Amino acid sequence: MESYDIDYFGHPKKSETELELLFKPDKVFIINECLKNKKDLHRLFQDLLDYMKYKFTDSEIRHQPFKFKFKKEDSEIIDYLTIPKFISNLIFWKYIIENGDVDILDSSYIFDMTKFSTASLKQYEDDVLIDLYDTDNTTKNIMIDDISNAIKSIDKAFSPLIGWSVSLYSLKEYMKKYPKIVPLMCDPVDPSLEPAEIEIELKERTNKVMDIMAKHPENDYSAYIRSKSNLKLEQLREYIIKIGPKSDINGNTIPINIDASFLFDGLYKPSYMYINALAGRKALIQSKLSMGGPGAFSKKLTYNSLTSTLRKDYEACDSIETIKYNIINDTFLKLLDGRYYYDKHGDLQLLDYKKDKHLIGKVVAFRSPTTCNSKEGVCKLCYGKLFDINKDMPSAGGLAALKLTEPIGQMILSSKHSQTTVSNKLTFSEGFDDLFETSSSMISIKEDSNLDADLYIRLNDVQVEENDDSEAYYITSFEILDENGEVIRKIREENDSKFYLNDQLISLYKSRSRKSSSPIISLDEIEDSDCLFTIEVKNKELNEPLKIFTKILNSKDHMGATSISEICQLFAEKLIYLGTKYNLVHGEMVIRNLIRKQSNIYEFPDFSKGGDPNDYQILKLDDAQLHNPSVLLSIPYGFLRRQLLSPETYKKTATGPLDALYVANLSKYL
Repeated sequence: MESYDIDYFGHPKKSETELELLFKPDKVFIINECLKNKKDLHRLFQDLLDYMKYKFTDSEIRHQPFKFKFKKEDSEIIDYLTIPKFISNLIFWKYIIENGDVDILDSSYIFDMTKFSTASLKQYEDDVLIDLYDTDNTTKNIMIDDISNAIKSIDKAFSPLIGWSVSLYSLKEYMKKYPKIVPLMCDPVDPSLEPAEIEIELKERTNKVMDIMAKHPENDYSAYIRSKSNLKLEQLREYIIKIGPKSDINGNTIPINIDASFLFDGLYKPSYMYINALAGRKALIQSKLSMGGPGAFSKKLTYNSLTSTLRKDYEACDSIETIKYNIINDTFLKLLDGRYYYDKHGDLQLLDYKKDKHLIGKVVAFRSPTTCNSKEGVCKLCYGKLFDINKDMPSAGGLAALKLTEPIGQMILSSKHSQTTVSNKLTFSEGFDDLFETSSSMISIKEDSNLDADLYIRLNDVQVEENDDSEAYYITSFEILDENGEVIRKIREENDSKFYLNDQLISLYKSRSRKSSSPIISLDEIEDSDCLFTIEVKNKELNEPLKIFTKILNSKDHMGATSISEICQLFAEKLIYLGTKYNLVHGEMVIRNLIRKQSNIYEFPDFSKGGDPNDYQILKLDDAQLHNPSVLLSIPYGFLRRQLLSPETYKKTATGPLDALYVANLSKYL
């Protein structure tokens, strides 16, 4: 039997002369004549690939247009694809040609390789290939997998031929050719900016450099940048632009910006070396203490969600209950694409993200897995358009748990390689700007203050923070009083950040605290040039997502959510805040298994017309797993002795997806 496997790495099958004659620059190929079947496709693909093996170092041949028409009667000769780009398009057309549908090909099927990225590839697969054939998901997955393998194989075959790497020389030459990127990479950052503003500026600089490199790809980095994958922009920023702020061991941003890059400057100041060492120390401690948390939580959530399956048919459940989402922005709407909802007339509609922008800002009732009343798995109306893709999976709930928790673990793991900060923006109470100004994280009195009267500052509830060899005094709020003792300003920071007192304030506080626990100090006693306070800058920690998931899913109060709609809304908003790209139906699938009857903790509520819609409770994750109706799903919760001694354990009779692992094959023993 003839093999149709492409040889990406072997020696060319034909001589260089034969291939030169076959692919003359003026030759025009007719696609529906030369690519009638799988054999034709294999032959042309292999010949083009081998031709590139001979000629890839020849710039003229590498950029030679491959001239073709889709059909002989076409008036247009397509000549804007080079041979490598035509080879890439053959990868995408493979299944169309092998299926005998070559005649449907036209210019709309051409993939623009100049705009290649992981996102554009996915969009092409979704919009062009996935819906082309009404076949099973396994076949579609094989098709997408073959495309990915072919792209990777070409990369592995040709990268050694062209010596693809990254070099300092290439970057230096690129900076000479495009000098506008030099200030973006080398100009200092304004030291008066607060950490959150510095982070924004560095992000903007990085994006501008990436845009220039993507549009003018004469450098070693452009292929990685244009692919938008396998590249950590934070690490690249530290390497060629600026290292930026770092956080301390307590999770606060250190208010000294490392205004240097590893490549061009290095850690040339002792303070930079010290701050970077602190960040490295923190990463080491986090690796030791935090790496197990995301994995353990993911495993627990996955076990608890395994019984959230989908129906195998298209029967709709009889649920009359919905959840109500307040669609707060465009991202929220996008993550509800393909879901069924009820319009203002009570008619069931399928949400189309591109057409239903009018729903933004409205409260809309959705069919949801959390209230699906089907006993054989969640139905299509409650799950939405993704039902067709996921219905053959053993557990759509298990998939949802993995999708939602996997990024959390990756964020924690990445802390070993990059310790960038995401600082909270400093937001002070009203009236702060009348009297004070900030520079970085330091607060001082304004020279041009518009309040000329004699003013006083009252330090409220001064606390002492003991360090290894020193003490730091701080407050979380203070008051400004007029000459009559009336409070005219109450100052605090929105995130309750600490105001650390400067040396002069500490001295004045100590001298007067004997008489009052909240001493009053005249602002005239403080030199205008002095820094009054150093404000604490809180940093969004890498383990923040895990804390959020735990508070919502594994606490008794669920962060204040008391109804199913409230917990779904809260979870959705937090997922968006954390940057999720997954449809919100996955969040609802994991919430589904937290919901049980109030009257029977082992049963799912009855949301049909004859049921009691108020007979439900939302359990925390630990309790939901412990009281899972399947004993094989409750046992992994832990506390094995407690479970084995409990009579409730032996009353559990529900089946679960792990049962098959414990069924003994007795036939060979009989």
